[in-house]
Amino acid sequence: MSHPVKAFQQALERQAAVKVAKITLDPKVIAQISRMTHGNSISESYVRGAEAIGAKRLAEKFKLIVKLVELEGHRPRGLGEYQYELYQEMLKQAEHVLDEASYQDFYQAF
Repeated sequence: MSHPVKAFQQALERQAAVKVAKITLDPKVIAQISRMTHGNSISESYVRGAEAIGAKRLAEKFKLIVKLVELEGHRPRGLGEYQYELYQEMLKQAEHVLDEASYQDFYQAF
């Protein structure tokens, strides 16, 4: 194996060994999301969930969905599917930033 290739492999191994600190969500936040979900404020719970994991762009998109539903007086056709795609993206982001226990609680809150 040539020297540059070996150096590259070693760099990759060091990068893989670096542990990323994951966050633990406050149980009060999880409880709040769960109450919102079970109280049929699902869109609002998505806003709170996105904010809790630091997903600002997703939180803004969820807020816009809430506002659009308020303006229309109903959920326009296709909006539910789009919201579900955003929810799936939120779960992916949550999996990367939350520790395992927080992620499981976060997932179950919805």
